[in-house]
Amino acid sequence: MALILIKKLGTRINKNGKKHSYALFLCTFCNEEVEKRLDHGKVCQSCGCKKGELTSISNTGKKRTDEQRQKISELKKGKPLSEKNRKGISEAHKGKKQTEEYKQKMRDIMKGRNSGKDNPNYGNGDKVKGNKNPNWTNGSSFEPYSPEFNKDKKQQILERDNYECQNPNCKKLHDKLHIHHIDYDKKNNGLDNLITLCHSCHAKTISKKNRNYWTSFYLRIIKNKCL
Repeated sequence: MALILIKKLGTRINKNGKKHSYALFLCTFCNEEVEKRLDHGKVCQSCGCKKGELTSISNTGKKRTDEQRQKISELKKGKPLSEKNRKGISEAHKGKKQTEEYKQKMRDIMKGRNSGKDNPNYGNGDKVKGNKNPNWTNGSSFEPYSPEFNKDKKQQILERDNYECQNPNCKKLHDKLHIHHIDYDKKNNGLDNLITLCHSCHAKTISKKNRNYWTSFYLRIIKNKCL
């Protein structure tokens, strides 16, 4: 169903100097009057209120070519999904079982992603685990914390730091706070070696090449706090 023509409004000159005929149309979906170019209004099915739904209906049963899929993928790359889209995708996949073919395809895609610099995708966002990771520190991150580093100790540091990230350059508000070992020694749980950091600031300390910088940076802050 197209828009209903109410009356013609004459011609207008656009910014490119071209003349176009305009008219007033009635949308049969929302009963709103809308001005459109005469040629556009005659083929439009709604004023825009049903654009997404009508497009979806018109595309039902149509198969996209590989070229179209690639173009759509590039256009959507980096764009966050809206809550409505997430809910729609979740509902569409609810109750569906993954076929063995699909599972094997995903295994093939993930295979080799953790193989280090020999992997052609190295440095392109794929995670590289183990001793081939540039931040590898001989497995120190897998060492257990000492029993002294318990809930009471963490609570003591949080209260001392007023439940705030102690990086003076931090401008973000995070609900998730971490207790960071300044010298990266998990067994050193002295009050002058523990500091409260938000999730974002704590993540910045992970890089192996910047550890000396962050150690001296946070040691100065703790010394000033204790003075």
